[in-house]
Amino acid sequence: MQHKFDQIDYRITNWMARYGILLLRISVGIVFFWFGFLKFFPGLSPAQDLATRTIDVLTFGLVPPEISIVSPACTAASSASSFSDQHADSVWARTSSRIAR
Repeated sequence: MQHKFDQIDYRITNWMARYGILLLRISVGIVFFWFGFLKFFPGLSPAQDLATRTIDVLTFGLVPPEISIVSPACTAASSASSFSDQHADSVWARTSSRIAR
């Protein structure tokens, strides 16, 4: 019985070692995409109020809420694609570092 359990455990561990990171990346990408997608439709996103108030404070009220919600929506939706593609990670990192300069 113990031998059978060890075989099953070995197979599950190997499968998770092989596909675990990919599945994690895809699941986080889906969450980012979903929250970003919801922000394009006023009133649907649970984080919309938080995002608009935060951007209002950071921009000292210069950016109206109708416009300020588009930025996090685009950012979340576009970053979602980088979670499922390993090569996009490096592109996203390079782009982010150039913007931060």
